[in-house]
Amino acid sequence: MHTIEQLNDGRAVYLNGHRVNVADVPIFRKTLALNNQYYDLQHNHPEVHTYQENGHRYDIAFKVPRTVADLQQKHRAYQEIAQSNSGMLGRTPDFLNTGMAVLAERAAFLGQNQYTDFAANARNYAKEVKANDIFISHALQKPTTQPSKSHQCHSVWIRGCSYH
Repeated sequence: MHTIEQLNDGRAVYLNGHRVNVADVPIFRKTLALNNQYYDLQHNHPEVHTYQENGHRYDIAFKVPRTVADLQQKHRAYQEIAQSNSGMLGRTPDFLNTGMAVLAERAAFLGQNQYTDFAANARNYAKEVKANDIFISHALQKPTTQPSKSHQCHSVWIRGCSYH
């Protein structure tokens, strides 16, 4: 679980072309509160939203399913996650964290070269994300930089979009 103040870590965040303090923007507060509902589920329903491995408890997103029961548990968790936000958050922490778990398991295909071991890097990153239950995300589009295209909304840079 995170507080809005933790998001003010020195990174530059822009909204409508202006640098903002994340803690001062209502939409960021609301989105963080919705995402924190995800972490609340782990505490309120650990039998569904977490699993145990080597004496440690982890978010169910990191469990690589191997049985029908594993898939059923993940289904129940994802159903509760969707219900917690009425299906309106498509980028909750389980989204890419599930992919990280599988990537770590199948990382050998990434290989290595004279400079680095890509497979080991992927496994190490996935281990860090899992151990610390880090919420990772991504952006699919380049931010709009032309004022004539101010009507477009993007994952990272929001320009000219009204949220109330």
